[in-house]
Amino acid sequence: MPINVTFGTIAYRDGGVIAVPATFAAAVIAPSKHIFNITHVSGSVLGDVDYRLVGKNTAYALIVQLPPDRSGSFRITADGEALKKSGGTWDNITATAKTVPYNTAIPQLQRYEIPADYTPGERFDVIYEFTTSCTLGDPVAAFGTGATYADFFIFEGADFGTPNFYRKTNNTFPAVPIPDFPVNGNTDWSNADLQTTAATIYLVRWKPVESSARGVFNMTMKEGFVRGPVS
Repeated sequence: MPINVTFGTIAYRDGGVIAVPATFAAAVIAPSKHIFNITHVSGSVLGDVDYRLVGKNTAYALIVQLPPDRSGSFRITADGEALKKSGGTWDNITATAKTVPYNTAIPQLQRYEIPADYTPGERFDVIYEFTTSCTLGDPVAAFGTGATYADFFIFEGADFGTPNFYRKTNNTFPAVPIPDFPVNGNTDWSNADLQTTAATIYLVRWKPVESSARGVFNMTMKEGFVRGPVS
């Protein structure tokens, strides 16, 4: 009888890689990635999209590599036979088709605001706006244990301490100065899920500057601070 395959939760990875788990109802030897078809549904064409099938027994995954700056969706269907480990017989595979949306747009810095000077006793805010929704990179993966988002920057001059990072929950560039928050239920900013919930605008905020701060302040963003959409 046919071997049912269940597609699992889509995992979006860096570099345009999408992993789709494929769980077989019985342990099998899958002969080729071509037991699954990937077909265009919407958006960019799939002519140069590559994929492979990895795994063993019942646990497999389709690993799809997408070029940058593409968006749309594709469908995965089952089409072929697999060899059952128990009994050594070939059987057709069946599955409910899985539609996979994707977006590999590369975020570019579109606008930023940094105060021309700092005033002791006041907050110091730097605002970044990107061309497309993006999430923050993983500092631990980039720099090792104990790293924070601040490690994605080179700070020069005055020492304001360690900043906090927030994403804007809507795409409206804020008026400055930005008031303290949360204030009166203000939900425009969040410091939660920065690596999984996309935004176009991010805020780097220091606590009020101490009077002991000295020197010109400058900050340079390193590669990897943001990454493209995860869904």
